[in-house]
Amino acid sequence: MQQLATGIALWCSDQEILDRNIYEGIAPHFSGAGPFHKHSGNIILCTNAIYLEGDEITKIPHTAIEQLFLGYDEIYTRSLVKNFGLLFQPLRINYEDNGNDHSIYLIIDYHFMGTSKNQAWFSAIKDLLSD
Repeated sequence: MQQLATGIALWCSDQEILDRNIYEGIAPHFSGAGPFHKHSGNIILCTNAIYLEGDEITKIPHTAIEQLFLGYDEIYTRSLVKNFGLLFQPLRINYEDNGNDHSIYLIIDYHFMGTSKNQAWFSAIKDLLSD
């Protein structure tokens, strides 16, 4: 397992977004908490998998990734981000684990000014998956 990149990640699942309360939906606009997320920690991109290590530990093998998407969708909308998402887009990974489909939304190396390194991570993961 060779490490290719590391960063600090904020993340949440599609279900956590759908289950949010009203305060969680508006807090990013009025606090310094950053975009909507439920988990935070380190992200490690390796040759065989993506690892999320923080208050929750997740391993996403490259072979389990079904879709990689950079942008807003009907679940993670622009309203969940300060400045309505003008400066970055969430990175969504759809993957399968033990026969169950999962969607996770990532914000990697978020800067309080509203930027992230999601575009670079999207490109790196896409390149790995295409090999």
